[in-house]
Amino acid sequence: MAAIQPSTAIDVGCGVGTWLSVLAENGVADVWGIDGDYVDRTLLQIPLERFLPHDLTMPIQLERRFDLVLCLEVAEHLPADSAPVLIDSLVNLGPVIAFSAAIPYQGGTHHVNEQWPESFQNAFPKAYSSSRHSWKMGELCQNFRTLSFPAAP
Repeated sequence: MAAIQPSTAIDVGCGVGTWLSVLAENGVADVWGIDGDYVDRTLLQIPLERFLPHDLTMPIQLERRFDLVLCLEVAEHLPADSAPVLIDSLVNLGPVIAFSAAIPYQGGTHHVNEQWPESFQNAFPKAYSSSRHSWKMGELCQNFRTLSFPAAP
């Protein structure tokens, strides 16, 4: 993560906060997670006070921004008409966004909006589609693969 060097991060659709716990273990001091109210708080891997329950089909309006915004394998679980709302929320949360979503025919539990990557990419403002940002995302993904994960219980 040398190209980004985040000190703050937020994960939209964080589940129990696994990615955030790994970021925290690797020096990101300020991590926050947002997901539906259905998330079992007893399983959170981040402090309870850093979890914000929210309907992800609705705009996310926080009074701050983050160095790194994660939204990994979330958009396919939301109706297609909420994609612009999600993407606007991500853009408003920070300048660097790590985004991925299921592709058509991938299948999965409650996948209601599988799209080809270009579809979501075209929904982001052009500033997030530049080669500079693509390089940063490649660097970020490469570094994520080298982060250590806690052993399964």
